[in-house]
Amino acid sequence: MRNAPPPRRPPLPHLVSVAVVSAIVLALQIVLTRLLSIASWHHFAYFVISTALLGFGVSGTVLALWSDALARRFARSAAVFSLLLAATIPLSLLAAQRLPIDVRYLLFSWEQAGYLLIYHALLLVPFLAGALVIGLALVRYGGSAPRVYGVNLFGSGFGAGAVVLFLDGIAPHVLLGALSALALLAAPLWMVPRTGQPARRGSWRPWLVLALGAAVTVAAVSALRAPPADPYKMEATLARWAAQGDARRVEARHTARAKLDLVASGRLHQTLFAGLSATAAPPAQFALLADGHLADPVFRIDRAGDARILSFTPQSLPHRLLDSADVLLLDEQGGTNVWLARMYGARRITVVQANGSLIDLVRALPDSSGGGVYRGRDLRVVTADPRQFLETNRDRFDIIRVSSVEGMAAGVSGTLTMHETHLLTVEALARCFDRLTPRGMIVLVRGLQTPPRDNPKLLLTSARALEEAGIRSPAEHLLQAHNYLAAVTLVFRTPLDSIAAAGLADQLAALDLTLDHAPGDAIGRGEREIDRSAPDDSLSLAWFAARLLGPGRGTFLDRYGYDLRPATDSRPYFFHFFRWRSLPLFFDTYGPHWLQRLELGYVVAVIVLVETALAGAALILLPIARMPGIRGRRGPWGVIVYFAALGFGYLFLEMVTLQRLSLLFGDPVYATAFTLAVFLVLSGAGSLTARSGAGTGDASADTAGGSRWLRDAGRVAAAAVAAFVALRVANPWLVALPFGWKLAAALVLIGPAAFLMGRPFPRGIVRLERASPAQLPLAWAVNGFASVAAAPLAILLAVSWGYLPVVFAAAGLYLIAMRAWGRLG
Repeated sequence: MRNAPPPRRPPLPHLVSVAVVSAIVLALQIVLTRLLSIASWHHFAYFVISTALLGFGVSGTVLALWSDALARRFARSAAVFSLLLAATIPLSLLAAQRLPIDVRYLLFSWEQAGYLLIYHALLLVPFLAGALVIGLALVRYGGSAPRVYGVNLFGSGFGAGAVVLFLDGIAPHVLLGALSALALLAAPLWMVPRTGQPARRGSWRPWLVLALGAAVTVAAVSALRAPPADPYKMEATLARWAAQGDARRVEARHTARAKLDLVASGRLHQTLFAGLSATAAPPAQFALLADGHLADPVFRIDRAGDARILSFTPQSLPHRLLDSADVLLLDEQGGTNVWLARMYGARRITVVQANGSLIDLVRALPDSSGGGVYRGRDLRVVTADPRQFLETNRDRFDIIRVSSVEGMAAGVSGTLTMHETHLLTVEALARCFDRLTPRGMIVLVRGLQTPPRDNPKLLLTSARALEEAGIRSPAEHLLQAHNYLAAVTLVFRTPLDSIAAAGLADQLAALDLTLDHAPGDAIGRGEREIDRSAPDDSLSLAWFAARLLGPGRGTFLDRYGYDLRPATDSRPYFFHFFRWRSLPLFFDTYGPHWLQRLELGYVVAVIVLVETALAGAALILLPIARMPGIRGRRGPWGVIVYFAALGFGYLFLEMVTLQRLSLLFGDPVYATAFTLAVFLVLSGAGSLTARSGAGTGDASADTAGGSRWLRDAGRVAAAAVAAFVALRVANPWLVALPFGWKLAAALVLIGPAAFLMGRPFPRGIVRLERASPAQLPLAWAVNGFASVAAAPLAILLAVSWGYLPVVFAAAGLYLIAMRAWGRLG
């Protein structure tokens, strides 16, 4: 029991500190996500989110077990936890960087699994410290829970929006140092005495502790360095070459989208899928890296004739067929396709790249070193998201090339499976088809892998896009051929058999390409015939084309071991092929090597979900379950269902909205910042307006409070579904708006749901505090555990089923919480 009742209203310095710590915790999530994307892989974003939420869940357990002791020394405890946040931001990262984690061996090595647990625990500490500050304030000022909770959400929203402004030009590890310094400034605010309150004897001791902690923090921050790249990334290979004197870094830039590096080495010889008949050598080149991955080579040449190696690649096929073409290059990076278009006399070239810093990096080079590739009167460079360009531009092109797909196939590393790709959806390719001239074609080139999945999926997605565009016989507009490294898929605006295709067979022969699909006798009788007689176990691309474009497509897609369903705007995960029901087949076929045939990103996301769920159960639920009085007078199930449904429902809606707004804004960074800021700030505003008459002993007040909550729950469900459906239906019109109007439209659509979502949690807390205060730790712990599992689970569900089912699931969860309201307290 507390010795004295806590004050009803928190003083201003305490509210300011809560806001600052909340902003730091959200900014830390975003900065760590960028840092791990650079050092490891982008799917670690879900790892960071789950780690942060696990910290909040564990803080509930700590407060439940020791709340009385901490409350007696509230100011000092809050100051120490703020100091711990400041110190552990750099210290946890420094310790985690020393662990030899290799995610490819997580399912084969208990040692690696142990490293992952330690890594998770280290990154958990600063989030736990920040959550303890916020949770302790909620416990201390329980009667003002809506006010404290609202300030918490306001601060979180501000941190999420502000940190994005600093990601352009500042390295993430430097930003971590800044966040640590900001946490140091928040710590003394807890020690400021209330107005009229005299200083206590020995009050200098906490200040001494703060000073010593500040010294440790400063020392740790000064030791922060950029983490080394994953050994399987190209950046790590180039670093080893640099250590041998075989490579040097020419330029490096940090942007909100990616860390860009330009590296020179005489050992770079990218041939870009050139066939065995090539008679030209690749020119000297730079490696252009994005977050440590090889984005593209940059040829160190000043004229197109020096890039003759490109004339032996599958990418050259459309240029061999069309003279003086108008060319559109979507997401072009290093400029190799610009040289290719110039080599074949393109009349006009349009390059669309979302990251303007990438273009500037290449353009800054001298003409003799390749900088001239992005200069010239024949060239137009548009800094915009490629999908946004397709939606808003009305020009017509002879060749539309999706440059970003031109790489090795997903199965080589499997790290792209959780990556949203809005350029490879049915809707995107249908829009490309609309932008073609009558003689135009879409060009998709992709590396081969075994068993095939990327190229068959490209062919099927193209066919579905043609159906979306109203073409009754898609097979008549498609061609697919391959050499020993890659396949090229062409989508023609006019059916092939109406094109002068007599020379196409000669061009296929010149490039040593094997034909996999062509309609009818478009290639000419007896020339480059397709072998469709391959046995079922050969899995040739021609075998796939016959089944994907034939009448038995649906049966084949259901039976094939990989998920080849085309990606859509509601499920934009082109590189996802995993199927749970195929696991026994992989075990039987590949034995101990089964994991090598799966997409690694999905496996890592599942591991993160399982590991965080188990850790959450062990660290949150089990300790709470043993506390006396936790069952309450009416049992614990009302509390468990209510706060678990809120945790899952809130995170489901937040994660799916974030993904959907990426398509509207054309920028995942701004979409992330906007979604977090809007959800948290408006939920904070909703929290500040939350009132409840529950538990006062007044039956009429209790009924009125319950009625208000029942209406709010129904409104949340309705507003969430309506907002998502409106975003989906109105997207073709909204994308044409200026960016500021897009922000306003998104705010109008999702704002009401976000506001209403802030009300149920503090109302439940106030009701429990009045009716059954012993169950407050259970409520905090269950909500934290649900939030921990919700982030990766939402993405896994979206990857498999799409966004809309996840939104309906979230709406259903709020309705379930509505039914559980009557059993609270």
